[in-house]
Amino acid sequence: MNLLVKYVHVSRQQLTQLTVRAVVFLFLTVVSCTRTGNTTIESTAFKDSLEKKVYSRNFPADSVLLLLNSFTASKNYAGIYITSCELGNRYRAQSDFSNAIDYHQQSLNAALLLKDTIYIAQAYNNIGTNLRRIGVLPEASDYHYQALQITESFQDVNDKANQKNRVMALNGIGNIALSINDFNEAENKFREALKGEVTIGSNLGQAINYANLGAIYQMRKQYDSAFYYYDLSMIKNQLIGSKLGIGLCHTHFGEIFEDQNEYQKAEDEYRKAYAVMDGMDDKWHWLVSCLAVSRINLKLDNFDEALRYLEKAKETAEEIRSPEHLSEVYALYEMYYSRIGKYRDALENNKLSVMYQDSILSIQKNNQVTDIRINYEREKNLKFIDQLNREKEMQVRETRIILTASAAALLLLISLSVTLWYAFLQRTKKNKTLREIDRVKSNFFTNITHEFRTPLTIILGHSRQLQNKKVPLEEEKYYLSAIEKQGEQMLRLVNQLLDITKISSGLDKPVWKNGNIVTFIGILIDRYRLFANDKNIFISFYPQSPLIEMDFVPNYITDIFQNLLSNAIKYTSNHGLVSVLITADEKDVKLKVTDNGVGISEDDFERIFDLFYQVPNSGDKQSSGIGLAFTKQLVEHMNGTIEVKSQLNKGSEFTVTLPLRTNEKVNIEKWEPGSDSPYNTNFSVDWKDESKACQSVFEEEVPHVDGKPSILLVEDNPDVLFYVQSLLKDEYNVIAAVDGVDGMEKALRLIPDIIITDAMMPRKDGLTLCKEVKSSTILNHIPVIVITAKTTSEDMLTGLKCGADVYIRKPFQPEELLIRISNLLEFIKVMKVKYMKAVLEEGSKEPMDANMIFLHNVTNLIFKKISNPNLGPQQIADSLNISPSQLNRKVNAISGFSSSAYILHVKIDYSKKLLIKRDKNIGEVAEACGFLDVAYFSRIFKKITGVTPTAYRNLPQ
Repeated sequence: MNLLVKYVHVSRQQLTQLTVRAVVFLFLTVVSCTRTGNTTIESTAFKDSLEKKVYSRNFPADSVLLLLNSFTASKNYAGIYITSCELGNRYRAQSDFSNAIDYHQQSLNAALLLKDTIYIAQAYNNIGTNLRRIGVLPEASDYHYQALQITESFQDVNDKANQKNRVMALNGIGNIALSINDFNEAENKFREALKGEVTIGSNLGQAINYANLGAIYQMRKQYDSAFYYYDLSMIKNQLIGSKLGIGLCHTHFGEIFEDQNEYQKAEDEYRKAYAVMDGMDDKWHWLVSCLAVSRINLKLDNFDEALRYLEKAKETAEEIRSPEHLSEVYALYEMYYSRIGKYRDALENNKLSVMYQDSILSIQKNNQVTDIRINYEREKNLKFIDQLNREKEMQVRETRIILTASAAALLLLISLSVTLWYAFLQRTKKNKTLREIDRVKSNFFTNITHEFRTPLTIILGHSRQLQNKKVPLEEEKYYLSAIEKQGEQMLRLVNQLLDITKISSGLDKPVWKNGNIVTFIGILIDRYRLFANDKNIFISFYPQSPLIEMDFVPNYITDIFQNLLSNAIKYTSNHGLVSVLITADEKDVKLKVTDNGVGISEDDFERIFDLFYQVPNSGDKQSSGIGLAFTKQLVEHMNGTIEVKSQLNKGSEFTVTLPLRTNEKVNIEKWEPGSDSPYNTNFSVDWKDESKACQSVFEEEVPHVDGKPSILLVEDNPDVLFYVQSLLKDEYNVIAAVDGVDGMEKALRLIPDIIITDAMMPRKDGLTLCKEVKSSTILNHIPVIVITAKTTSEDMLTGLKCGADVYIRKPFQPEELLIRISNLLEFIKVMKVKYMKAVLEEGSKEPMDANMIFLHNVTNLIFKKISNPNLGPQQIADSLNISPSQLNRKVNAISGFSSSAYILHVKIDYSKKLLIKRDKNIGEVAEACGFLDVAYFSRIFKKITGVTPTAYRNLPQ
């Protein structure tokens, strides 16, 4: 928007600027950024009512002044602010900036007393606008920036009044930048102000800022962009019916046309502006349009018309005493007389124009005096704020005393709360520990139960078979061997539990002996070599010396070494390495057992020696969780220590450190090889029996041609595997698999009728296998029986959720397993008939399960290629991305037919439908179904349906 006056740069001392900033800073430390101050006594309703009354243009200025005097007498600061602000605005509209500054300064004082940041920001903006219009740009900029700082520090930045103050400050700063030709800064501020006006929904504010942006582009001589923004301003002014805004927009359009020498268009716009603003109270802006019409007519040589408007402008300018406009009036008179050749008159008017221009400068000098007075008022405000600060400090001291007492009480309360909270946490921690102990014990007894149930299953099952059946002598020996082996395993577990109890209660009385520990350990290692050779694991023994004599408890050392060495072999893969190292010094003997197996996570180091604890993700190798706890207990009972070092997938190292001489005051006997030898213990190593009867269990057996159903038996325990196989081998073809991975591979390759699996196995457990079978398109029709030692209801529900069809607990009755298998096979037969009927009959309402979907897919593929005489299982299998053998077994398991027979059945079923229609002869029907030989078609048709195609067609339908 065009500036109201021509700005003149007035220098100011830096001290004055610092004073302004100091005033605002000190005030902001006292006044919090909230709308309502602590000392405000006037209600919001009073302010709203007074503003509505005073801001009305029908309310005389004299009445406003009377109200101001009344409020000053009664020290009603809200009333003082509103009335003095309105008087300042009215004087500014009359270009009486001296009085405008006085009243706006008075409104600022009242706002400071009210501590109302909204009023303070408004007052700063008003004073900044006054100074800007008289050309005191540095001071004006300071005031607008202080207003901007207050609005951005306001507690509720989204408050509409606060946002309005902010955009006014931005607009003022932008106009100052525009007046010194800093177009980029001006444009940034105007755009930010425009964004704020859009946010608060002010169409008038948007119109003003669009016009300001247009002015920037006009001064840059970018007329298309200027016209665009002036046009947006016009739209907003028309929307709110602002005659002043509409008139000014027409004036701006005229100026653009005038700059481009399109005088006729410029005259049209100036006349529109004049018509809109004619009769308005705002004579100052009306003069702009009037002088513009006169000027453009002079350029068009319409001297009479120009003179008529010029005389009106002169009369009005003299009336409002505007030296700026009078200077321009006489400049136009000079232009008029020069054009008609009256140069003497032109010279006289030039003198008058210069005279009024000088008077403007004099006014600006007077404004400098006013500015000095403003500085005085600032100093007075600074003193006033200092007084407020002192009062504030007193309040702060009083508040500090209250806060100190409150803090002491609060600290006491917090201490009490912390104490109670600590007690609560301790109790919670204790309860959590008890729950963890209960959980660990529950897991321990579950695994112990599993350890007992598996041997019991073998013992009871084999004993029943020996009693009820005649078995070959070779197998009878294996049955008895398996029963003895499993009995020894149970006895070992029971003995370990009893030993832990005896040592913990102090009832155990160890027998100490002195002897060569190297020889003792060497005997133990020889016992383990067979077990290690079964896995192709090499055991190396490195003693520091062939003779290391020490005090030790033979049965303790035996149990310690058995646990460490058996674990090392157990968790080391085939072709691995286990090392045993014995070193000694003057005080201690160190026994190290190292392997390159799966390793242990650092997170488990501190817990692996806890009773009942089992390392998670240990390759699915199950344990009772007592071995290492028992080992640590034995080591500590001999006043030693045990440590572990390990890395995942790299191996583990257990180091047992024992004193060379015991401090026990007992008689120590001499140990000699042969006495208390580890061979005399009840320990039994769990390696595979190499007998032919056991070894045959793992040999794959292909289903026989006699039509016996095939059963895949997945079990990692060879004794259990042999026992279940002995129950099934007479009536079924049994295929053995040692774990879930092996079982899945054989299931995909052989497609058995039923899968029987143990739940707990290495590499892949039975529940995971069950999930994979049920999610496989090829295997999902196969029933799965889970046999497990886990007997809780939760375990059974978990198995059923994984897709198990039958869940059998160990130890089980053989009759139960056989009946379950028989029932599943009968159910499979029924389902085969159901699937064939649902697939081949139209309009079947049977629900679609995975097997029926598979059969439907196969049937659809057959129908797509039914006329192809070369259609066979290979093409169908290729379309389904499976092998022909897998397709054959899958289709046979679902429908009861081989894949080739099923293709023929589908073709014949389709030919029956074609024969019923009677629109083709027998040869055409045969060809449509992929039979090139009609005689062959007739033979196949009769074989399947019992009648010839001709006879079938003649049958009543």
